[in-house]
Amino acid sequence: RQRFCGGHGMFSSVARCLKYAAWVVPSAAFMESQVGKITRIHGTSMQPTLNPDPASWADWVLVRKMGYTPKQGDVVIARSPSEPQELIVKRIVGLPGDIIKRRESKLTQAEAYRVHVPEGHCWLEGDNTEKSMDSNHFGPVPLALVEGKVLGVFWPRWEF
Repeated sequence: RQRFCGGHGMFSSVARCLKYAAWVVPSAAFMESQVGKITRIHGTSMQPTLNPDPASWADWVLVRKMGYTPKQGDVVIARSPSEPQELIVKRIVGLPGDIIKRRESKLTQAEAYRVHVPEGHCWLEGDNTEKSMDSNHFGPVPLALVEGKVLGVFWPRWEF
């Protein structure tokens, strides 16, 4: 029986690897961009919910993308409105039409204490209010920047 490239050895192994890669790489890219992914959480803005001890480890979380509808209270991964190449993890505090009370410690006298969340936007806040760069700094976030819901911690502690 003749194998691909007419023989045994290195060429048939390379051809086999390329064949699998041609299927696996696009499938993995689709899964990561559309269905869900596992991602590492950096920083302390969601303590104690995520990264309770960042000196020892960083949490890895499972994120659901496909079929996700944002709900108040969900912990989500989103693109930062101020630095779109960066991902942020925050909790949804408000949805379109909600009126949110901003954290007073972050306000100047010229800023309003209550904010109306406009259509197509949400209000995101970190659980660690003292160390979170969130909607109290950059305002309502377009819902299009929300990539998915954090389903749970995948590593180093299994919590869903």
